[in-house]
Amino acid sequence: MRSWLTILVIGVTIAGCSTPTPSDQKRPSTDLPDPSPVEPLAIVLPIHPNLATNDALITGTLEVVGPCLFVVTADDTRLGVAWRIGTIWDPGRRVIISAPSGAEAGIGDQVNLGGGPADVTRENVDQIPWLSRPDVECLGDRFVFAGSFSRVDGN
Repeated sequence: MRSWLTILVIGVTIAGCSTPTPSDQKRPSTDLPDPSPVEPLAIVLPIHPNLATNDALITGTLEVVGPCLFVVTADDTRLGVAWRIGTIWDPGRRVIISAPSGAEAGIGDQVNLGGGPADVTRENVDQIPWLSRPDVECLGDRFVFAGSFSRVDGN
């Protein structure tokens, strides 16, 4: 009895570990454009949850350049953003999800940021406490701390 059980377990394990050959896999349609690759994106989080206040309203469009998520304003100012602690980036859906409201915005969406400017430069970026330090290429033309955000269409 034990030998039959051993053979069954080995057979199931081998069957479960087999790798499909390329002919077994579905081939993508050639009629559709290739989707953008899902690149890792590091969003910046300040170390202290109250660095940002809702003293200012900033409106712009979400844009990804390399590993950086920017908000680009109507005058083409590219803002680097430190998002509120708990905010996350969903790489599969390519959306940022706000903490604590759960508001979502994707690349190309227009957003309202509640927050304020910060004096973050290439020279002083290492002197600021971060949960996730921004890459210097992600500082943008100006840098802001966002206390909140919402899509302009209200969602």
